Amino acid sequence: MKATIIKHSIGKTALALLTSAAFMFPMLSWGAQNCDKPNNDFDDLYCLKVYLADKS
Repeated sequence: MKATIIKHSIGKTALALLTSAAFMFPMLSWGAQNCDKPNNDFDDLYCLKVYLADKS
């Protein structure tokens, strides 16, 4: 009985993590698409990388 409850909890937790990750990844890439107004340090570095790649 106890093992069934644990397996069920692990399954629900894994599903919740996968679902939240599926919604989070597009949001991370959305911020880097507009290099005119970077939102954070990651966006700054991404835009700098794109800028330097275009120069070479």
